Amino acid sequence: MAANKAAARKSAKKAQYHHGDLRQSLLEVALELIAEHGPDAFTLREAARQIGVSHSAPYRHFADKDALLIAIAEAGFTELYRLGREAADAAADQPRARLRAFGEAYLRFAIEHPSQYRVMFGRAIRKPTPALREAGDLAFGLLEAQVAEVVGRVDVHDLAMAIMAGVHGLAMLALDGMLDERDEHAAPRFEQLSAVLLSLLDAGLNAIA
Repeated sequence: MAANKAAARKSAKKAQYHHGDLRQSLLEVALELIAEHGPDAFTLREAARQIGVSHSAPYRHFADKDALLIAIAEAGFTELYRLGREAADAAADQPRARLRAFGEAYLRFAIEHPSQYRVMFGRAIRKPTPALREAGDLAFGLLEAQVAEVVGRVDVHDLAMAIMAGVHGLAMLALDGMLDERDEHAAPRFEQLSAVLLSLLDAGLNAIA
């Protein structure tokens, strides 16, 4: 069964490549390999083999593995910003609701995109590019903006970093299976802890504002 699924995946990726989208195929396969082996263990050679192309084919789009990981992380930060912006905007003109919505969107992204999240916040990337730093700063800047709306201060960097530490910590506990529960209960438990964490952060900001 597993072999059949792997063969079907390889066939689909190869077909996608022959339609001219090798770059996207490499990004998708890399995320699958990261899920299986972690960001440090997968190789461009293995990604090429999974798609069914030559070992040299990936280098048409990525100079090396680091470049591929950077592309994955940059896309992740861009998507995180988009989701956070949409969530905050949907909360209308209530600053606390906007900040909470951003927090919920952040945690949801981490759980729904675990491989990408690990690349974004891990140490697998050796030399981050200016474009990657800019994408990360944009997403963090959105958090700072939401915090500023609540506390009414110009310098909110430390507050935003503290909130980031909280939500990132919970996300990593969930991704590493450290919530001490059975798999079938993981999502409800994570949602419960997310609500508790966001309420605690809101109470803390309320004491500062």
